[in-house]
Amino acid sequence: MIQVDGSTMEGGGQILRTAVTLSAITHTPVLVHSIRAKRSPSGLRPQHLAAIRAAAEVCSARLEGASIGSSKIVFEPQDAVGGRYEFDVGTAGSVTLVLQTLLPIMLSSAGEYIVRVKGGTNVMNSPSVDYFEHIFLHHINQLGARCAFRVIRRGFYPSGGGEVELSVQPSTLGEVNLTERGEPIHSFAVSGASRNLQSARVAERQLLHIDVAEKRVEYVDSPSTGSYVFVAKVYSKTRHGCDAVGKRGVRAEEVGKSAWECLIRQQGVLDEFMSDQIIPYVALFGGRAVIKATTHSETNLHVCSLFPVHGITASELGGGELLIEAR
Repeated sequence: MIQVDGSTMEGGGQILRTAVTLSAITHTPVLVHSIRAKRSPSGLRPQHLAAIRAAAEVCSARLEGASIGSSKIVFEPQDAVGGRYEFDVGTAGSVTLVLQTLLPIMLSSAGEYIVRVKGGTNVMNSPSVDYFEHIFLHHINQLGARCAFRVIRRGFYPSGGGEVELSVQPSTLGEVNLTERGEPIHSFAVSGASRNLQSARVAERQLLHIDVAEKRVEYVDSPSTGSYVFVAKVYSKTRHGCDAVGKRGVRAEEVGKSAWECLIRQQGVLDEFMSDQIIPYVALFGGRAVIKATTHSETNLHVCSLFPVHGITASELGGGELLIEAR
C-alpha cells in the first residue's frame, strides 16, 4: 500500500484526487493522510468527498475514512466498470473536480461511460465548466480521447444545483506532445449570470474590459444568484483560458477585468492551470509537455512519482517553464 502525505508541498485537495486516480488505474491501494492539512478548514470537504466516492463507485473500491472533515482515507480499488453513473456533491462544490478525478480512470478502461454530476458549475478556486470544456477537454480529446460534455444547468454558491453530463467512449490515447503554442488563431469570451441579474446587465458589463474577437452573453436559470465570465485564446497547437465568478460587493466590470488580466499573463505553451492538469496524462500515457512551474505542478509531479506509472523528468527551460518528459 502506497502512503501519501496530504500536507506535502501545495497541501490541498489536488494531492488526494491525483492519488486516488492513480490508485484506481494502477490497482494499487493507497492511504492518504494529513488531507488538506494546509487548508482551513482542513480535511475532506464535500467536493473532495464526492470525488473519492465517485471513484470508489466506478471501480468498486473499498473505502475507509470517507466523511466530512476526515484527515485520512484508505482506497483499495478493483477494476473500473463502464455504465451510467450519477453523483451529487450536495453543495456548490465543484462538479469539474469530480470529473477530473474520474476521467483518467474511465479513459484507462475499455468501458463506455455516461456520468452526470450535480453541484457547482462556476465556483471559486476550481475550474469552471467552461474551462473544463474549452481548454481541458479540448487538449485531452486531441490526445485521442472520445469525450462529449454538456452543461444541463448552471449552479452557483451557495446552493449549487447545477448539473453536467460527460460521456466517454472507449478510447486509445497517444503520447502527450505539447511543446509548442503555435500561432494565435482566435479569442473569445463567454459571460453569463443568473436571470435575476439581467435587468442590471451584469453579463454585458463583465465584458467591458475584455478585448477578444468573439463575445457571447447568456442569462440562465439557477437556484442561487451568480455570474461568471470565461475568456480564451486559441493557438494552432494549444489553448489558454481563465475565468472568474461574481462576488457580492465586486462590480461586474471588475469581475470581467480579473479574468482578462489572468489571461494576458499566460505566456507559456500551456496556461498555469492546464500545466498541472496535464501531468497525470504524461505519467499514464507518456510523451512530453512544456508546463509552467508552479507549486501545484510540482506537487502533481511528486504524487505521480509515488505510483507505478511512467517516471517523469523535469528540466528547467527558463522563464518559469519546465519541460517534462516520460522516461
